[in-house]
Amino acid sequence: TTENLSLEFFLIPNANPLEVYTGVIENMDLAKGFGFIKSDHFPRKVYFHRSNIESMDTTQQAAFEKGAQVKFKLIDGRKGIEAKILSID
Repeated sequence: TTENLSLEFFLIPNANPLEVYTGVIENMDLAKGFGFIKSDHFPRKVYFHRSNIESMDTTQQAAFEKGAQVKFKLIDGRKGIEAKILSID
């Protein structure tokens, strides 16, 4: 349901918390614990936090670099909308 989503969710055109999106890691700093994904679905980069990739196995984490293709969902995170990365292609 949409009743528990932050207002920010409604400010992103085409944002749907149930849909899986694709994008490319544009920049990241895993030492600091965050990065951004560029996706053709949205006009701005989507933030991701390290905690949203730690459940991946070590092979997937090793493939995590700038330019990597990812599949993600949007979640209501600690600082607004975040990407929950599902896989690295």
